[in-house]
Amino acid sequence: MPAEAFYDTEGSSTYCYQCGLRLIERDWYRLGDWQINATGHCLNCGTPLAGHFESQPGNWGAKRIPVRMSY
Repeated sequence: MPAEAFYDTEGSSTYCYQCGLRLIERDWYRLGDWQINATGHCLNCGTPLAGHFESQPGNWGAKRIPVRMSY
């Protein structure tokens, strides 16, 4: 992927449903701005988010990682 290739970060990112703050900025597979605390709450309004989150984004680069789900 060329360095000048950028994607729709607004449409791909995750926003807080309470206050509208962008919580996780996504540019294709790259993570940017991260506004979630270690307990999975919005840093702006404190709203708890569904899911499990780290206090900082992972650093695995712009690639797909297989996810195995068990039922």
